[in-house]
Amino acid sequence: MDTDSKNIAMFPLNILLLPGEQIPLHIFEPRFQQLFDEVEKNSIQFALPFSKDKLKLASKCRLVQVTKRLPNGQRDVIIECTHVYELDRLENEFESKMYPGGTIGREIKLQLDKQASIEMLEVFADYIEIKFGKRPVLEDIIHYRAVDVAVCIAMSNENKVRFMTQLNEIAREEMVHRLLKYLHFLYYQESQAENGLLLN
Repeated sequence: MDTDSKNIAMFPLNILLLPGEQIPLHIFEPRFQQLFDEVEKNSIQFALPFSKDKLKLASKCRLVQVTKRLPNGQRDVIIECTHVYELDRLENEFESKMYPGGTIGREIKLQLDKQASIEMLEVFADYIEIKFGKRPVLEDIIHYRAVDVAVCIAMSNENKVRFMTQLNEIAREEMVHRLLKYLHFLYYQESQAENGLLLN
């Protein structure tokens, strides 16, 4: 665990990101303009807190890019999750700042060094082909891990929680594999319906 990151700035959206997952944000509130001013100038760390039932997690993030700036301090940014931690506490203000903060605890270890199986990558390629109309070359995705595939299929918060709370990397891959097959079936049915091929 990063022992120097227990106290951290928070951007409360109540969404959960997986390591490597990126999202765009529009920064317009003054308190979050202050946060991202400091993120840009001082590279401070920040996290997205997520809470559901008794589960409390925090996606620690970094700023990837500022894609647009407006004269009033508003901006569009892209952020990326680097780690996921247990969320110990969320507070309305962080130290003497306008933006919220909190405390993170234990890092959720996902064994991110294990590559996905060829079998799952083939199913992933099937899914990409039927959804986007172009099949990825296996050589381009051969180094993908289960978490990389999970990020690409934009799982719901509920499925991300299930993914992270699996017992091990094998169980995580099996979960993503099942979800890919289900999504492939849905898109196949949708494509058949669009072509008028489904029977009454």
